[in-house]
Amino acid sequence: MDIKLFDLLYNKYSQPMLLYALTFVNSKSDTEDIVQEVFYNFWKSEAYLRVPIDAALFFTEIFRLK
Repeated sequence: MDIKLFDLLYNKYSQPMLLYALTFVNSKSDTEDIVQEVFYNFWKSEAYLRVPIDAALFFTEIFRLK
């Protein structure tokens, strides 16, 4: 597991994901929980090892985890 790569992805994309999720959920706390859960599942699946550092490809990979 590459913690540095995961941290890079988290630091780069967690804020945009929070802002996006806020358009659907009116609670900041709930939004933070949702994004945390998404990143937890992303870490568990090790999908981050297959993702280039590109927003479109990153979000595509995230949505494939559903």
